[in-house]
Amino acid sequence: MRTKATKEASLHVKRINKMPKQKMSGTTLTELIIATSLISIAISIATPQLINLFKTSKSKALLSETRSSIEYARTIAILNREIIEICGIGDQSTCNSDWSNGWIIKELKTQKTLQIRKLDGSTTIRRSGFTQSIRFYPNGTTPISNGRVYQCQNSKITWQLVINRQGRLKTSTESDNLSQDYRCTDEQA
Repeated sequence: MRTKATKEASLHVKRINKMPKQKMSGTTLTELIIATSLISIAISIATPQLINLFKTSKSKALLSETRSSIEYARTIAILNREIIEICGIGDQSTCNSDWSNGWIIKELKTQKTLQIRKLDGSTTIRRSGFTQSIRFYPNGTTPISNGRVYQCQNSKITWQLVINRQGRLKTSTESDNLSQDYRCTDEQA
C-alpha cells in the first residue's frame, strides 16, 4: 500500500537520478604543493634582480639630485652675483668634506643657507679636486679644474660628475668610471 506521499517521493528520486551528473572539480594537495614550489622558485630567481633594480634606481635618483643641486648653486651664483659654496654637511650649518650625510648650499659672504639636503649616510659620496667645498664665482666659474663628485658602491664608482673650470658638469661614461674605481678603495677615504 503505497500512499500518495510515497509515490511523490519515489517520483522525485527518479527525477534526481535522471538529471545530468555534474563532475566535481578541485585541486588536490599534490597540485597545491607543486604550484607553491613553482611560485617559490620564481620568487627566488626574481629577488636578486629586483634588489639590483632598486639599488640602480636609487643611485640614478641620487645622481640626478646631486647634479640638480650643483647646477642650482651655479645658477644662484650667476643670478645673485655672489660666491656660492656647496659642501658636505657637518651639522645644520657647517661644511665638512664628507658628502655621504648630504650637502649644504650657502652664500659665502653672508653664510646664508640656501639649501640643505640630508642623506641617511647609507651611501658613500666622495669628492676630489676640491678642498672641502665647491665654490662658484659670480660668473659661474670654479677655481679648480676638473673636480669630481662621485658615488662609491662595492669598491666601484657607480657614477661621477666632473666639474670643469667654467663650472659646467659632465656625467662620466661607464669606461671613465671603471678607470677611476681606485678612488673607491678604503685608502682613498
